[in-house]
Amino acid sequence: VFTTQEETGMDGAQAFDPAPLKGHLLLNIDSEAEGVLTAGCAGGVVVKLHIPLKRRQETPQNASFVRLSLAGLTGGHSGAMISCGRANADVLMTRILRELSRGCAFGLLSFSGGNKHNAIPRDAEAVILTDDPETVRQTAEAFAGILKAEYAATDPELKLTAEEIDPGQAPDFPAVSASDTKKALALLSSIPDGVQRMDPNLEGLVETSLNLGVLYTTREELYTEYLLRSSSNSRLEELKERILFLAAQAGTPAECDGAYPAWRFVPESAFRDKMVRIFREQYKKDPLVETIHAGLECGLLAEKIPGLDAVSIGPDIPDIHTPQEKLSVSSVQRTYAYIRKILEES
Repeated sequence: VFTTQEETGMDGAQAFDPAPLKGHLLLNIDSEAEGVLTAGCAGGVVVKLHIPLKRRQETPQNASFVRLSLAGLTGGHSGAMISCGRANADVLMTRILRELSRGCAFGLLSFSGGNKHNAIPRDAEAVILTDDPETVRQTAEAFAGILKAEYAATDPELKLTAEEIDPGQAPDFPAVSASDTKKALALLSSIPDGVQRMDPNLEGLVETSLNLGVLYTTREELYTEYLLRSSSNSRLEELKERILFLAAQAGTPAECDGAYPAWRFVPESAFRDKMVRIFREQYKKDPLVETIHAGLECGLLAEKIPGLDAVSIGPDIPDIHTPQEKLSVSSVQRTYAYIRKILEES
């Protein structure tokens, strides 16, 4: 079975009709670590916010245009890497704008960062209008030092700059009103980010998290996409409802998309036991059997096919969902031989 649009909401698996299938064993080839047999995963849902923005009717003639740029963050998969404590560029730029508002009046022209809800944003940018560009520059420089100290271990290449730009390089519309800028920053600041709860039953595994992966402004709104994950369907629902409640109180339209259920770990699995034995014979060691804080289509397919016995494997693919993503050719060769043996005995 080949499915489409797995990375953008598992739409293929959502729409798949399993009626033609007769088997009840699923060997999913969508994992990224050789030697790991995945037997469970988190469920997820995307929450989209449309924060309304009213813009001023005029742009002050003597105001300076300043671009705030945050770059060099490590990023990564928003499930597998969410427990690493890496910086989220959208969240940090919100914090920078909030800090800037304490000592300098400015008008927000645009704000953007990230383009995939399942990846931790590595960079973000905001363009503002100000009568005091030097204070903006000094504030950014001082705050850059704070952020670099906070994220020295996880994001050593973090860089924050503030530079004046020509009007022609700025968005061609007026700044957002001061009241709507405050409302937008307040809502973004109120919504949590990152790990929310660790799994009390599985040491070291994240149970519930969320990631602000997409953010950008248009003339009329500030649009965001949050990907929520949890191995507990009730906690996933609670986190979703909390965000929707905050959005409603702020007068912000919101919608949910791409929901998929958690794939619960099954203690007894004849298929998994066979895969463990074959792995031991080929590799001369035991594989790691685990559940992950990421999304796999196994949960959706298990709902559609009662009694499905599923395991997910794959070759080594380091640094997924970053520009440094790569694939080990030798790992693919070993994984191919492993899959062939599994099929021969099944």
